[in-house]
Amino acid sequence: MLREGRRLGALPGGGDRLGSRRGGLAHVALVVRDYDEALDFYVGKLRFRLVEATYQPEQDKRWVVVSPPGGSGTSLLLARA
Repeated sequence: MLREGRRLGALPGGGDRLGSRRGGLAHVALVVRDYDEALDFYVGKLRFRLVEATYQPEQDKRWVVVSPPGGSGTSLLLARA
C-alpha cells in the first residue's frame, strides 16, 4: 500500500529505483532458444539495432540487448533460459 504523497518506486529521502528513466520501461526480457538465431531474426530481418552483446562467463550466458528502429528507448533483452 502506498502512503499519501509517495509514488511507486520512491525511496525514503526522495530517491527512486528507476533512475533517470522515471515512469519508463527500459528492457523487456524475451527468452530465446539461441542468441545467434534471435539476432539473425531481430537484427537481420526486422532491422533492430544491436545495442549490446556482452559475454557473462560466470553464467556462460550473454547480455544481448536490441532496440527497434526508431524506438523510444525501450529495448529487448534477449535471454537464454
